[in-house]
Amino acid sequence: MAKLFYASRHYRHNGEIISPGHYGRMIGLSRHSHYHFMREEVLEKARMARFPLKPSRLKCIFACATEMDIREYVDTQMARHPGRVREPIYEVETTQSDPLTHRGDWNVAEMVLQAGRVAEIAADRYWQGVEGIDQPTGLSTYMEVITTSPLAVLRRLD
Repeated sequence: MAKLFYASRHYRHNGEIISPGHYGRMIGLSRHSHYHFMREEVLEKARMARFPLKPSRLKCIFACATEMDIREYVDTQMARHPGRVREPIYEVETTQSDPLTHRGDWNVAEMVLQAGRVAEIAADRYWQGVEGIDQPTGLSTYMEVITTSPLAVLRRLD
């Protein structure tokens, strides 16, 4: 079991099991009206074509390997969306001993929003696990972990 760090808009209790795939279900229901539909479509096409052994982001749960990375993620979301309620942060662990996982730089995945050839290059680099390529000044690198394993909540950190 791997320890990870997770942020959630929903309050979680110790011992709760969080299932993967919620993000993908929301995109599937919303389709083109979901604000990340196009990014996820490019990432999924790149994964299927060139990285088929990687887990689909649409069937995973998102976390970070370090507390520092999850805090950076939450801080970035707060800065981008004024008025957003701060997400609680949790220490969690995978419930499967050897789940399918991938570590990719969240900011590289965000570069897919630029579209065209830049998006394709960024998608490939995300799946390669490249950190911080050609990021605009002021963006830090932080790695997200996507996993097919449900996560067990160990404790709330804040």
